[in-house]
Amino acid sequence: MTDRLIFIFFAITIGHSCFSQEGDALSIESALADSLMAAGLEARSSGNYELSEKHYLEAIRIYSSLKMEYRSGVAHYNLAKTYYSNYQDSLMLSADREAVRIFGSLDSVRQEAMANNQLGNHLSGIGLNTESIDVYKEAVRLSRSIGDSLTVSFYKNNIGLVLKDLGEYQNALAMLYESLALKEEFGGTDRSISSAQLNIGLVLDLLNKPEESLLFYARAVDSKRKAGDSLGMARVYSNMAVIHKNLERYDSAIYFIDKSNEILSEFEDNDLLYVNQTNLGNLQKRKGDFAKAKEHLLVALSLATDENDKNHIGDTYQNLGSLAFDSGDAAGCVEYNLKALELTEETESYAQMMEIYENLQEAYASLRKFEEAHQSTLLSLQYRDSVYRLEQVKATEELQTRYETQKKEDQIVFQNTQLEQQSSIIVRNQIIIVTLIVIALLGVLLVWLWRIKQKRQRILREKEHEIKLRDAEMTAVIYSQEKERKRFATDLHDGFGQLISVLKLNLGRLNNNNSRDVELRQEVFGQSENVINDMYAELRNICFDLMPQTLVKRGLPNAIREFADRINVTGTKAVEVLIFEVEDRLSEVMEVSLYRITQEWVNNILKYSDANSITIQLIGGGDEITLTIEDDGLGFDPKTFFEGSGNGWRNINSRLNLINGEFDLDTKPTSRGSMVTINVSLQEAPSIPASTEEQITA
Repeated sequence: MTDRLIFIFFAITIGHSCFSQEGDALSIESALADSLMAAGLEARSSGNYELSEKHYLEAIRIYSSLKMEYRSGVAHYNLAKTYYSNYQDSLMLSADREAVRIFGSLDSVRQEAMANNQLGNHLSGIGLNTESIDVYKEAVRLSRSIGDSLTVSFYKNNIGLVLKDLGEYQNALAMLYESLALKEEFGGTDRSISSAQLNIGLVLDLLNKPEESLLFYARAVDSKRKAGDSLGMARVYSNMAVIHKNLERYDSAIYFIDKSNEILSEFEDNDLLYVNQTNLGNLQKRKGDFAKAKEHLLVALSLATDENDKNHIGDTYQNLGSLAFDSGDAAGCVEYNLKALELTEETESYAQMMEIYENLQEAYASLRKFEEAHQSTLLSLQYRDSVYRLEQVKATEELQTRYETQKKEDQIVFQNTQLEQQSSIIVRNQIIIVTLIVIALLGVLLVWLWRIKQKRQRILREKEHEIKLRDAEMTAVIYSQEKERKRFATDLHDGFGQLISVLKLNLGRLNNNNSRDVELRQEVFGQSENVINDMYAELRNICFDLMPQTLVKRGLPNAIREFADRINVTGTKAVEVLIFEVEDRLSEVMEVSLYRITQEWVNNILKYSDANSITIQLIGGGDEITLTIEDDGLGFDPKTFFEGSGNGWRNINSRLNLINGEFDLDTKPTSRGSMVTINVSLQEAPSIPASTEEQITA
């Protein structure tokens, strides 16, 4: 509906411009382009984004050929919306910026401000919040220049919301206050005023000012009542209930949820009703009324089931399990959490699966089912690691996005600096030309002296560079050794430590009073045997990380296959190993170096590239052996690898130096996939004992 209104607004403006400039007769091509615009909007509304893009691009081509720049700007504006809906971020930003450029060249200030606001919305939508603020500020400046204070209030509201997302709550609050003041002063609708009041309440809550937040929520309720927005009132009441719950005012929280539900009895909103019933269940549980709590949670479960919302169904089963455990029904807790687990496995929510296994561990332990409790603990830890890895990947992507944004800003500053320098050079050259003949000989002498100085400095820099390289290699060796020791200590503590504790608890059950109980002894012995088996598996994993026995006994090809199998077992990545014409055994230093390089590169892929599949190829033939590692993850700038502050390249380079290997990296930050190729001559491979591994530890 909003898209249609925006298009009608632009269509009216276009019509006015056309009648004043071209008269009543529109060309056939112009009419065709207008119909393509309408078709593009219709296709986007129905979700056919490819067809919508096709219509808009054809309309743009026609408008451009007719030199109808204003209409071309409108087409770019709508094309950006299509790209946003279809997650084509790069094309979206290009279309937005072209709309801004066109309206700016035509001095259409209001439309330029609208295009900047949309660009800001899209930048914020893809996580470029800092850049979006600058664009919103430009929209504010343009609207202020034509005296449109009410529109300024909407753009300031957008800035406040982005600042909130960035965690700058005080600045966000100041901007939202300004937005509210402008809306109240210049005749904003009750609905828009209520939205500003609601946003201020949200930020005040984030600033841990609950009482002030409640005041603005109350004002928002009054404004929504004036606007006739009953569902909006219900949502605000629900927010107020959450604040009272956090303040442990349970009766007040229940009161506001009841007011919200009273409205929902007349206006259907099952999502909000589900939230309210869930909150009522949790509130009654806190008050100790488990019967009422279960009643509300079962209503929430029914609502979620009617909507076939598997996430809500799983959440409700978890809440029912928690309620059962708190009320002393550990078996019921297990039953509900297993139902939640079944749904969560379909949605693949690792964080929720981790919580479910933690709940199951407590319930099984309460039922004295220690084997099931132990397995639940192991699975909880496994999913905790998965959640941590996903968070690390997300954090890395956010840092990369911020880095790229800062890089673009630095490039703009650099280009402006270059333009200023070029202008000053032109003026300076005009003066130099007048005196050039007089100082020609002196200039030649200075150039000669400068070249001598540069040559000396170059020689000095080369020597310094060699010294830094040697120091860097030494630092990499020391860092890698400490890193390995730390990882080894962590594996022993986290793995063996927990298993030994479980074993101690099992054996502790054989005290003097019940040590002669044969059935108990058999049970303890059985459980202890399982724990010892887990300890043995953990020991094998640690030994594999230190120096795989397969590499020592069976050679490089088998060791790489075993390394790939360990990754494939996790089910999160697919690693394929292809071996062609490579002997099972190579020289010790060759095997260790190529294996550690493979291990280092694949671990980097798992940490940073978001790859789904990895292909490792080891190809022999003649006097050369070639190792290639290819993945379908995110590409990157090779400079960040070779010139980065980490030790990954230094470790790899140290091993390449041991075997006189050649290294090639093929990747781009604008596309997915990367491939590293290492060539080693078998004739030139030095004879270095594998004990060198003690000096260079991966």
